[in-house]
Amino acid sequence: MTTRLTTHDSTTIISLGGRWVCGDDPRTQLRTNVQRGFDGGQSDIVLDLGGWTFADLVVVGEIAWTHVALRRGQGHLVLQDPSARMRRLLW
Repeated sequence: MTTRLTTHDSTTIISLGGRWVCGDDPRTQLRTNVQRGFDGGQSDIVLDLGGWTFADLVVVGEIAWTHVALRRGQGHLVLQDPSARMRRLLW
């Protein structure tokens, strides 16, 4: 999995690419990027899923954790450009 982090105003954009499975330790990667956003004053996170090709259920749980953590901190999570396969997995 590859990640790229950019910021725009109060929003952190995390672009994901490739396969994302539990062996990649998604908790560390996603939580680290979310924390970087919080530390930089960004309360909203956009997960750009356009380059994301595969994920397992551990990853879905991590996205749910991210959503709850952001809501507790008065932030928001937006999922951008999920493929049809990713939408079926996430919804």
